[in-house]
Amino acid sequence: MKQETEGRQARRDVEDGTGSDTDPRLASFLRGVTIGALVGAAIAGSALWERAQRRRMAAAADEGGDAPPPS
Repeated sequence: MKQETEGRQARRDVEDGTGSDTDPRLASFLRGVTIGALVGAAIAGSALWERAQRRRMAAAADEGGDAPPPS
């Protein structure tokens, strides 16, 4: 009888989000995925920024004007 009551309580805790039934492996995995996504976004943003900078410098050189200094 006591097991059944504990089971029901655990199920209610999970359903309403108050349960502490978290797997540390899941937390570690999600942390790794998040860090990987942030690093990937930073690398992609840097590559896009460099490409845009090169285009601006090439366009300024084609116009015969001085290219803006790289930032």
